[in-house]
Amino acid sequence: TLDSGGEHVWYTAPSGTIDTDITFVERLRITSGGTAIFKAGLAEKFNNTGTTMSSGTHAIQSGNIIRFTGNESGANALNITGIHSTLANGEALSFTVICTPNNSGYISGFNIDGVAPATAIKWSGGTAPSAGSASGQDVYTFTVLKIGTATNAYEVYGAMTNYA
Repeated sequence: TLDSGGEHVWYTAPSGTIDTDITFVERLRITSGGTAIFKAGLAEKFNNTGTTMSSGTHAIQSGNIIRFTGNESGANALNITGIHSTLANGEALSFTVICTPNNSGYISGFNIDGVAPATAIKWSGGTAPSAGSASGQDVYTFTVLKIGTATNAYEVYGAMTNYA
């Protein structure tokens, strides 16, 4: 429904309710300024994209968590697709990459829809990872800020943590 304040509000009713004495429950509200407010649990799909990072492009529409199941080796640059046409100047996106580093595999950078960002990834701690962890999974988190309209007009912030 659209309320008088220009907000869109979505309601649900308890399942099996068919009488006229229904109590609807608000589940989602989008304000006139574009803020989405979820009133219930939120589940996010993840992209079980392939065995290794070198397995091609990775569409962000398939999930903001990208999981690789194989053992990585060496420096890898991801190609994340679906960002440039989706984000407007001044908008941001965050996503997570999970991989098994196998003692050598790591993310050295990535492209946005086939184009390298204008500046290198700004890594937490000031230094990019140079080799994957000996065991467990490496979990990378990235925040991408669109700072203009050019295909390379992005600032990217990254961090990596190992989970044994």
